[in-house]
Amino acid sequence: MNLTNDEEFGENLKREIEKQNREVLNSFSANNTWSASTEKEGIKESEDKIDYSELDWEYIDAMAVRMAENIKYPPENWKKPMDVKELAKSAIRHARKILQPVEGDTETDLEHAEALGCNGMMINYQLKNYNNGKG
Repeated sequence: MNLTNDEEFGENLKREIEKQNREVLNSFSANNTWSASTEKEGIKESEDKIDYSELDWEYIDAMAVRMAENIKYPPENWKKPMDVKELAKSAIRHARKILQPVEGDTETDLEHAEALGCNGMMINYQLKNYNNGKG
């Protein structure tokens, strides 16, 4: 095969680029757990990231609806400093109604469970933000 100087230069350049690409990929692959040449699907790093798959999103949605539909207290009242024991007492009342239903109670067990979740969230917020927990 007789190549002109330009064609030979082009072929040499092509081989050099391919060689450098292989070196870069090999170097990159050596430092990672995957090989670019074998993956058929894209990869997204998830190690050391929070995994939300164990959360019941319908429950979280129900808590959000409960908070949004609240007419008893002004919006974001739960973010103001308050006595955590009062929140805990409310949680206990809801738990008790699940354990020992009260005749005439207008809330279902599911609604009491949603209220428990909201109470837990508020208690957590108070303890984290106002350090009014013990320990």
